[in-house]
Amino acid sequence: MMNTFLRSSCLATLALSMLVTTTGCEEGFGSFWPGKPVYPDDMPLRPEQVLSFDLLYQAQCAGCHGNQGKGGPVAALNDPLTMSIMPEDYLIKVISHGVNPDDDPEIAKTLGVEEILMPAFSRKLNGMLTDEQIMILAKTLKQGPPSWLNSDHDQDTSSDASSENTKEKQGWDTSELPSKLPTYLISEAPKGSARRGGELFATYCGSCHGPEGDGGPGMVGGSVVEPGYLALVSNQYLRWVIIAGRPDLMEKNGMPGYHDLPDAKGQSLTDQQISDLVSYLSSRREQWATNPTPV
Repeated sequence: MMNTFLRSSCLATLALSMLVTTTGCEEGFGSFWPGKPVYPDDMPLRPEQVLSFDLLYQAQCAGCHGNQGKGGPVAALNDPLTMSIMPEDYLIKVISHGVNPDDDPEIAKTLGVEEILMPAFSRKLNGMLTDEQIMILAKTLKQGPPSWLNSDHDQDTSSDASSENTKEKQGWDTSELPSKLPTYLISEAPKGSARRGGELFATYCGSCHGPEGDGGPGMVGGSVVEPGYLALVSNQYLRWVIIAGRPDLMEKNGMPGYHDLPDAKGQSLTDQQISDLVSYLSSRREQWATNPTPV
């Protein structure tokens, strides 16, 4: 009985000592506990609390569009021509809903694919971004990027640096763009002809991609009619690339835009000619027995 009492007393004393010690440390040393943030600003942000364009872009977009909006596997966003002709509401929709057959019924009918190229980023569609974050990305890109997007050097993506850079909108330099710009949305462009497009392709694109787009020995550009490639890109994307080219890859024999093709003789391609080229490339798609695997 006495041993039980002593044991209970010792445990109670030990617990009280630990409580006093803990309280004393809290009062004496504040919040300096291992792993515990010291200041409110050190508290990690929840994903939906990130409102910096820089951080959102690096986390969600850079993997495909490149760290500075160029040099990625898909067409550049860091391009004044693209941002001058791409409607803001369309940009918001693409970020939110992704690129899917609803945007391009023709390719959906041909391939029967469920998703093409870009997934939906909206939380409403199982993505990662809130409506506010999507608006930040779209509006910042349309208005003109933060200074780091135009830099060829690695950037500080810390919260402070990102917040400061986001405030420094430079605006897009459109001084070298043609006075009349082509229509971006394929739904608003003239209907194309694959026959005319084939002739145009041989004239304007054949010197790099071959007369029929198959590439080959001595060609600067590769094939643009590979079944796997055409299965993963929409007609809208083809129109975008024909218009904007890949200026971000010019140092690597990249592709000129519609107004700077080597055989254009000073004349930019018209809306109709761009539509014809898209129709030709689209006609080279193959019917897949099974859905291709998106990348």
